[in-house]
Amino acid sequence: MNYFKQIFKKSTDKTSVHQNADRPYGSTDEEIKQFFSDCGQVSIKDTTITIQNYPFVPSIAYDRKTFTTSDIKSIDIESAPPTVQIGNELIFIGAEQKDKLKDFATQNNIPVIQKPPIWNWILEPFFDTEFTSEHESRLNNLLAQYCLTETEILEIRIKVKEQMMKYNFDTMLWNWTDFSAADVLFAMLPKYSDTDFKSFYENVMRIALLQGEQKSTSH
Repeated sequence: MNYFKQIFKKSTDKTSVHQNADRPYGSTDEEIKQFFSDCGQVSIKDTTITIQNYPFVPSIAYDRKTFTTSDIKSIDIESAPPTVQIGNELIFIGAEQKDKLKDFATQNNIPVIQKPPIWNWILEPFFDTEFTSEHESRLNNLLAQYCLTETEILEIRIKVKEQMMKYNFDTMLWNWTDFSAADVLFAMLPKYSDTDFKSFYENVMRIALLQGEQKSTSH
């Protein structure tokens, strides 16, 4: 437990802090720019969703621009950002499209489900708030329901720690309540080569779609 706490506590050693006080974790200008990327431009028509400039190269949405109702397994309008599931992948849709997305699901009888916030639970140590051992234990119990072991959870957190700290604090986001799969992808995008990011992306999607109790909601 002491090792875990040491990994995630914020540094107070002035010799280890980047000289730029506005960026205590040393983000570059290019990283900040990528952190503030959006999910592309979305157009929702009667039976199609078209996406331009999707930011993640490994995604089906990067090359294929338009999806029809038959492509879509489900929609989660409560996640942040909302998501559309196509195959074994979640496509992120800007929050400003939430109402249109809800109407689209209703009109086309697409299942609206609220997926468990698995990545939010994994990323909670990087919130701008205290992370206690009791809370860690509670989250591990939740994640165990999706077949994620404590070892796997810790390995993921170690892997993303540096970039998530940059993402939350060097950007002055100071998020203290909610992170998603989209957040960890934006955070890690500047760090990885195309090949490594593809592997990471696929693992993020695998975890995000782990099966659990998925509650249907009324349209």
